[in-house]
Amino acid sequence: MTRIQSFLDVATGTPLERDGRHFRTWQRVSVQVQREVRSLAAQIFFGEPWRAAVNLDRAFTMVVYSSCQPCYGHRPMDFTYDICELAMLSTPLRMIGRNMQARLVQISKRFAGDTRLKRRFLPVWHVDILQSVKSKPRTLIEMLAREASMTAALIDFGTRRDARSGRRFTKTVERAARVLGISSAALQDAVLQTAIENLGDCRILEDGDMIAARGPDARVGGDENRNDRRAHGRGQMADAGIVPDVHARGSDPAGEIVQIFDFAREAPLDAFKLRRDGLKILQRPVFLQAAGIGVNDGEILSRGRRDFNARRGFGQ
Repeated sequence: MTRIQSFLDVATGTPLERDGRHFRTWQRVSVQVQREVRSLAAQIFFGEPWRAAVNLDRAFTMVVYSSCQPCYGHRPMDFTYDICELAMLSTPLRMIGRNMQARLVQISKRFAGDTRLKRRFLPVWHVDILQSVKSKPRTLIEMLAREASMTAALIDFGTRRDARSGRRFTKTVERAARVLGISSAALQDAVLQTAIENLGDCRILEDGDMIAARGPDARVGGDENRNDRRAHGRGQMADAGIVPDVHARGSDPAGEIVQIFDFAREAPLDAFKLRRDGLKILQRPVFLQAAGIGVNDGEILSRGRRDFNARRGFGQ
């Protein structure tokens, strides 16, 4: 009862369900609880070597269960695996090989006195152990389902903090303890202790009353269309050359080009009309400073279909 009261005291300061920090806070608790419960179950089961010798199938299942990937949940309120993921065993068993090898190293050390049993739990057999459990997945699915139900009840108890959610959490702990082979008192104490530690850390790192150190720089908050939107002004990129502006004045370098583009947008392009009326000819290049001898900026098409340069005289 003292552990439950301590958990409720810490959970009082957690964000509400409509708060954006609610998922991050309880996601951390859920992941750590899953890891702690699986490690505790494997430690108790393999603490006595005779259990593995009597029931080898359950021993293999316990190895896989303790090596499964924890569920990181999905926003906004899913913190554990759903029934489809548990039935397919695709997500819990994803990339489990390295975890199984590390777990088998720890387990094989416990069987130092039994050479035959130690050889069965060597890390090199992790693929065969996994295939054996997949062929009979009922026990593994039940372990993961009871654990998920207990974790969801814990989060509901910490969020609501009423008598009904407390009774539901106690019942789910008892059911999970029977499946995992752990006493309900030890399991409940481990789950609550893990939740208290992680909720305390979240309260230290997150502060809802924090404010910004200072406002943005004055140059950042200014109007970007100041200085008449000229290329050499500070409001735009310096010396950009072309400033897209549909309201450019006639004295601006790009004014005539914008008018030609507006004409093209308002009416569809007609090749016969252009041939009859002639092309709109610019008498000067747009980039006066950038134009040079090797640039065909003044090259136009005459009525005689011959190309010549407007800057040069005839015959140059």
